[in-house]
Amino acid sequence: MPFAIAVSRTTPARGSISTPSLGDGSTSSRQSPATRSSRRTIGLGPNVVALLQDLIEARSIALDGFIFLTEEGNHISRSVYNKAWQHALTQIGLRGVRPYDLRASNISWMHAGGANLPTIMARAGHVRIDTTRRYTAALPDSDKRAQAALRAVRKRYKAA
Repeated sequence: MPFAIAVSRTTPARGSISTPSLGDGSTSSRQSPATRSSRRTIGLGPNVVALLQDLIEARSIALDGFIFLTEEGNHISRSVYNKAWQHALTQIGLRGVRPYDLRASNISWMHAGGANLPTIMARAGHVRIDTTRRYTAALPDSDKRAQAALRAVRKRYKAA
């Protein structure tokens, strides 16, 4: 799994993992984030938490260490990550997809699924809500979802 993430602590009972945001790909390991805002806690689904817990236990990883490392136990460099990313894309028949594209899609999907902008903003680590708004692209069924949301609100207040 070519993804470097430094873990400061896991809390499987709450289904979250506290991590610094991915840095510039430098080879220094176990480096704290530059600012407090670079550190955030995001919720993870129970399946992801279970997989991470299994990986941590199988590799006897300290909770302040890196989870995803090279086979030699080193920090994953940008070049190693990029090679693994390109290999994965080739395996599934995709071209031209950047890891950052997945982040942008995730933000749009959270918004389309009903998450509010302040929640998405915090999860993405954005300081300004305008940054978050740039990622909230309209998905094909967005207009129908907006109409349904409006009907639901009208119905709720009509009943009151």
